[in-house]
Amino acid sequence: MNNTKVFNLVMTRGNTLSFSFEIEGIDSLDEAYFTCKLNHDDNTYIFQKDLTNGISVVEAGKYRVRVAPADTEDVELGSYYYDLKIKKNGDAFTILKGVLDIEYNVTEE
Repeated sequence: MNNTKVFNLVMTRGNTLSFSFEIEGIDSLDEAYFTCKLNHDDNTYIFQKDLTNGISVVEAGKYRVRVAPADTEDVELGSYYYDLKIKKNGDAFTILKGVLDIEYNVTEE
């Protein structure tokens, strides 16, 4: 596995955020989590996606993360911390982390 990648994301509050990731050499994951928190060390999260809700298999080794509009429609505008963690055979890897900026939506009131 490669080291953790740091990548900042920007999304509009109440919109869909969708992106894909691929894991080379692993056909299936035991667990996967895309978690967003106000502070990186908080015990509660703003939202969390996993293999049963929001992270789907595209094909062997390829996955799509989808944050639904309802996940952020009531979230305050601002910067949040996120990470993407995967688990396989008892090993855990944080493959992506950074800041998620949730910005205003002009169209919605």
